[in-house]
Formats: sequence, structure tokens, C-alpha cells
Amino acid sequence: DQSDPVAEADFHMAYGLYDQAANLINGALKAEPEREDFLAKFSIIDHSMMIWAKSYQIFWRIVLFVWIYVVKIYNFVKTAHNTSLSYFSIGFEVDVVWFSVIVLFAFVSMKEMIVAASA
Repeated sequence: DQSDPVAEADFHMAYGLYDQAANLINGALKAEPEREDFLAKFSIIDHSMMIWAKSYQIFWRIVLFVWIYVVKIYNFVKTAHNTSLSYFSIGFEVDVVWFSVIVLFAFVSMKEMIVAASA
């Protein structure tokens, strides 16, 4: 009873294990280079890996961009608070820190949506 490499690759891809799926299909292609279904599955895996890598790269660029601006907002509020401007409340600094935490959690959720969309 010989296992089906395409079905096993589909199983690995379903769990995001693209490297293992590619290795499996690559091994199957070496054993049977004439099988076009192996070649087609390998190109699907390769394309999925490229989409995932690009999405991951875009996600971390966005996180860095947002984090830089959250730090800028935090520093502005801290400076304003230290200069005793009347329109900032005492607890506003804490609010900015919590705001930054919420923004980061939002971007983690966005990463999950990007990964799900690329699958």
C-alpha cells in the first residue's frame, strides 16, 4: 500500500507546513519525474509559499510603521503632560500605552487574516 504524495502534501498545506509539503513533492518528483500532477502540485506549493512570505513581510512593515507612530504619539503626550498643558488629563499617558497594545493586537489579527486569505 503506497501513500499518495499529493494527498499528503495537501494535508501539510492545510496546516501551513509548506516546506514539508514541498520536500514531499520534490522527493516524489525525483522518484517519478514524468508525473505531471506532482509538478502541478509543486508549483501550487511554490506559489503559496511566495504569497505567504510576501504577506508576512508586508505585515511586519505595517507593524513597524504603526509602532513608530504610536511611540511618537506617546512621546508627544508625555511632553505635553510634563509641560502641564491643561487639556491633557493625568491618566492620558496610560491610555496611550494601552492604545499601542490594542493596535498591536489588531495587527496580529490582521496577520491571521492575511495568512488565511493567502491559503
